[in-house]
Amino acid sequence: MEVQVDDHREVLVSELLRHATQAVSLEIVPDVAEWAKANHVTVVGNPIATSLPVRGQLPRAVVVRAKLSEGDLSGVLGRLDFSGHWGETREMRKDLVMFLRHLVLHELAHLENNWGQSREDDCDEWAFARLAA
Repeated sequence: MEVQVDDHREVLVSELLRHATQAVSLEIVPDVAEWAKANHVTVVGNPIATSLPVRGQLPRAVVVRAKLSEGDLSGVLGRLDFSGHWGETREMRKDLVMFLRHLVLHELAHLENNWGQSREDDCDEWAFARLAA
């Protein structure tokens, strides 16, 4: 199974508009690491998504890989299961749009709260709270 993220752009942009306190763009790209390198941004590894604060004249951004494989989904869902979000991950396995909405909101949480990678669980909680709202 492969998820084409751009097929869901409208709903993802809507989530950003609804929950962001400042302008944030959604960048859907073939490869996050290559996009980061081309835009002079440092990311660790090649994540399926990342968030970037304001860069010069460029607004804040949530960057998401355009195609997500089943392995990509399983990696995120496994981490969420490990953190105790079994009910949520069960729903996300059935509803891939919910997975994508959570992914984008998780990245937005980093921006809205100025949280680094050590706050992954907090970002998940923040995203789930907004999904439930």
